[in-house]
Amino acid sequence: MATDTVAQIKERLSIQDVIAPYVKLTRAGRSMRGLCPFHKEKTPSFHVSPSAGRGTASGAGWVETDSPSSRRQKALTSRGL
Repeated sequence: MATDTVAQIKERLSIQDVIAPYVKLTRAGRSMRGLCPFHKEKTPSFHVSPSAGRGTASGAGWVETDSPSSRRQKALTSRGL
């Protein structure tokens, strides 16, 4: 993806805008959290930091920045999200 395209996407969408359709996020201080989409759980371990533009899934070992990388797309697609 061209750098200009990435910059345009970052201007239009925040990390929570990208994740929220797939994970119900609730506010937890300055960050947001929800149930991890990568495995079944009862306690939220999926954390999103809007200020850092970052999402992490502790149990699944997934960390992603705000950029729409192929790694994020592969992770979401492979899990049917």
